[in-house]
Amino acid sequence: MTRQNEEKIREIERAIDDHHKLFPIFKKPISTVLLHTLRVFEDMCRLPVLMGASETELLETLAHNNLDALDMAVKWIYECCETDSSDINLLFSVDDYLEAGELIMEAGNYRSVCDSYILWSRGRQTCNFYESERLLEFAFSDSKKGTIEAADLVLREKKKTTLLKNPEVVESQIELLKIRDKLMNSIYFNRENCIVYNITEEIWQAFLGIARIQINSTSELPEEWNFTYFSLKEFKELWEVLLTKALIHNFACALSGVEGGAVESVVMVIPKEELCNEIHSKTNLSIDKVNDILNFIIFNPSIKNNDVIWQPLFLINNKYIISPHLIITNSVERNIISLINKIDQVSYSRLSNLKEDVMANSLSERLLGKLFLLPYNARKLMVLPVQKLPYIMIIS
Repeated sequence: MTRQNEEKIREIERAIDDHHKLFPIFKKPISTVLLHTLRVFEDMCRLPVLMGASETELLETLAHNNLDALDMAVKWIYECCETDSSDINLLFSVDDYLEAGELIMEAGNYRSVCDSYILWSRGRQTCNFYESERLLEFAFSDSKKGTIEAADLVLREKKKTTLLKNPEVVESQIELLKIRDKLMNSIYFNRENCIVYNITEEIWQAFLGIARIQINSTSELPEEWNFTYFSLKEFKELWEVLLTKALIHNFACALSGVEGGAVESVVMVIPKEELCNEIHSKTNLSIDKVNDILNFIIFNPSIKNNDVIWQPLFLINNKYIISPHLIITNSVERNIISLINKIDQVSYSRLSNLKEDVMANSLSERLLGKLFLLPYNARKLMVLPVQKLPYIMIIS
């Protein structure tokens, strides 16, 4: 490739990086843009299920890709929209919804282009520039390493999202069927056209059971671990409430029977004090502890390379804006550790050492007294008791 072509490709890259700043939606209040963008995201996540899609792997891939696009769109919103001190306007606008849909689509496309540029910069892709057609063409290099890196970028930390596969969920869903009509019969819409429903203790406990199964299915670390302001156990207590609320709200909107699945109400908007008091009433956490944890997971655009799945709450004008599927699809334990790695390196280093000890002790307990076949060379195998092996390396 000539130096002139390389410079042209970099010039196009800079133009692509700045292209989103021209979107007219960014002239609107940040709360309006964010609210409609999250409504679009919710529809992207729930419509495949409502239309009958049931293959877990497909739904996980969709959730992951949708999240990638939302993450970029949210960063653009905080970069380009002006803050607004007026109250959040909950009214649904078809025009704003359509513009937000275009925004998420452009954000997803931008992420794909970024992946291609990254691979090209690493020498894992080729890039040709056709000036007469104003076209850039990326192609994978013919190398195994390039294929591996490409797959890694496409999947982009897929474990940050999760969907339930646990067989216990089937039993919990049976419980949901028992309370389904009770929740559905309590649904109505207020004067602002926002969904309202009655959460009895029976309804709460049914959804709380599912929330606990989901949290436990992705839990690996000791609950007594302490971070700077709270322990992992305290964090999970709070997350149980958030996840239960998200599950109920998502279910209620789907049951509402109105056109669009209550898209106007699908994103929760809750006054800060109200949410804090509710979590306090349903947990053993103090008001101060609840605030400490909630503040930790409010999206902070000033954190470099932040991810919306790490900080899935938005606080605007003293109200929390919560997208249910940012909570429902969240591999919460993994993501809170990723966030701590980003903003609290001291705690992360300490916990990393602890985790290594936990894993080593667990492995030793499971393997104690067992015999292993170890390859000595291509023709011989030697057998040793595990007690005589100072280190064990497993290679698949």
